[in-house]
Amino acid sequence: MKNNKAFTLAELILAAAITAFAFSAILLGILTYSLIGKKARQITIATGHAEYVLEEIKDSTISAIQSTDWAQWARDEGLDDLDRGDDLEAITVSTSGTNPLLVQVTVSWDEDGASRSIDFYTKVAE
Repeated sequence: MKNNKAFTLAELILAAAITAFAFSAILLGILTYSLIGKKARQITIATGHAEYVLEEIKDSTISAIQSTDWAQWARDEGLDDLDRGDDLEAITVSTSGTNPLLVQVTVSWDEDGASRSIDFYTKVAE
């Protein structure tokens, strides 16, 4: 009797299926982590921009905070890195009517067709 040492067709098909499954799982993981990384990058940039605005507000008076066009100021400072298509990053600064010392900075942007925003609050001493 001969001793044939070869793979059968069923064994080859099973090995190919296992390999395809493993590669698809790896590809899905890479895609997922890529999307998570993109979102984390955008949130990090938005947080940095809000902190930049808050630092500028720190040395301002309430009347200066309320009268400044913060959207234009942010564009002049180059704080529009989160642009997607025709929609640019928008930064708004508002004060509370009941407590003008409470300042809110909102950074908003479009992310893959969905609007995203992040809010920061601070109190200003006059």
